[in-house]
Amino acid sequence: MQPKAVIILTIFLTLALLSACGSQSTLAPTPTEIPLAPTATLQPAPTNTPEPAPEVGFTPAFEPGPCPFDLPPGMIEGEDVECGFVTVPEDHQNPGDTLRLAVVVVRDQSENHQPDPVILLSGGPGEKTVANALPAAQIFAPYFPNRDFILFDQRGVGLSEPALECPEWIAVLFSLLDETDPDVFMKASFDGLMACRDRLVAEGHDLSVYNTQQNAADVDAIRRALGYEQVNLLGGSYGSFLAQEVARQFPESTRSVILAATWPLEQSFFVGVSETSSTALLDMVEACQQDSACNSAYPNLKDVLFELIDRLDAEPVPITITNPLDGQSYEAVLAGRDLVNNLTLFLYLTDLIPTLPQAIYDVYHGDYELMARLQGISLMLYGVTTRGMLYSVVCAEDLIGQTPEDLLAARAQLPPQLVGDVAPEDIIQYGIFGICENWPVEQLDLSFKDPWESDIPTLLLEGEFDPVTPVEYAN
Repeated sequence: MQPKAVIILTIFLTLALLSACGSQSTLAPTPTEIPLAPTATLQPAPTNTPEPAPEVGFTPAFEPGPCPFDLPPGMIEGEDVECGFVTVPEDHQNPGDTLRLAVVVVRDQSENHQPDPVILLSGGPGEKTVANALPAAQIFAPYFPNRDFILFDQRGVGLSEPALECPEWIAVLFSLLDETDPDVFMKASFDGLMACRDRLVAEGHDLSVYNTQQNAADVDAIRRALGYEQVNLLGGSYGSFLAQEVARQFPESTRSVILAATWPLEQSFFVGVSETSSTALLDMVEACQQDSACNSAYPNLKDVLFELIDRLDAEPVPITITNPLDGQSYEAVLAGRDLVNNLTLFLYLTDLIPTLPQAIYDVYHGDYELMARLQGISLMLYGVTTRGMLYSVVCAEDLIGQTPEDLLAARAQLPPQLVGDVAPEDIIQYGIFGICENWPVEQLDLSFKDPWESDIPTLLLEGEFDPVTPVEYAN
């Protein structure tokens, strides 16, 4: 298994987002794939009248092609693994122009083979999946015994065509690694996204066709193109959000659903994440304080953490960080907001949570090595989500029924150390409300936010310290 792929599949969804809303950068949402220390609920539920399948008069087609990765010994391309593209309408409501979705099918060869596959709905929005299909299949193998496993890059993402990448934004982030003023950081990041927007529009991309309703129709088109009658949906974070919409539009072709790190359709990520991420971090601190060994080794952890955040925000510390993907090092700073981002990121990794109190105390005592290693991992997260697609989806859906005042009110309830010190006017002008005001998509109808109700067998998995989709989201 490729180590870098495993790392990416485990953590790449997080820092970009959590730093955006938890501490004012404009990195964007990417909740996790599978929550840690999961609790599970099997839930049959009642049913909304499903939306009619939007696609009329179009037959999706699968075109086999070479796999974009090396196969291990003993695995045969075209038999054990099949790769290619499924052609779908750009707009399922009005078929005309088309898109190509990169798809991988890992074929089950067992004697007890079942006809209904599991299809992975990745997070983000915008998480790239196909390039790491085989490591992902190994990670998720317990979820699809005796079944084919389907992975794909969603429309606008990764190896699908077109892909709405934002290299302008990534270049700005690297140029800001040593920026100490969070307002400057936020405006420059906003400008990088707007430069990406301008180029995508100039290239002729219709950003309004990249949303969850279209993604859901894509999932059913993949099912039909591959010849399956029903599928089992496995979605993590945004993938769980997408799974609900797939099941709502296409209940007859959905056999079962697993929602891992459940993101309910009615929830706003950007308005809610400041509270959820802060609560998760404080829950971790409280868990340490309630554990005799942890509390003995790291006493008064909450007071130490808050004092440290204040100290680092007042005087950020220069550090050197290294990108684990390529070994390249960069001069950066460690401010209070970076400390919070780093700690929140690693709440996703159960095995690393016990090291977080030590990381806090190390920095408190002037040892920055462990925290710099954690911060370096954020560098490899910049390119693992396709940002043009992400903002198209988010701006169409996430802020339905929400106002800038809602966001500011949610932030006002948090401890000042976890809010950061970006000016409120900059949060609105250069944060998600400002971005979406300038992103060329229209919001979907208010009815899109109606909760999903269904009698399809559904398993919900949540993690105790998940900073984006807390346990109560599965209620």
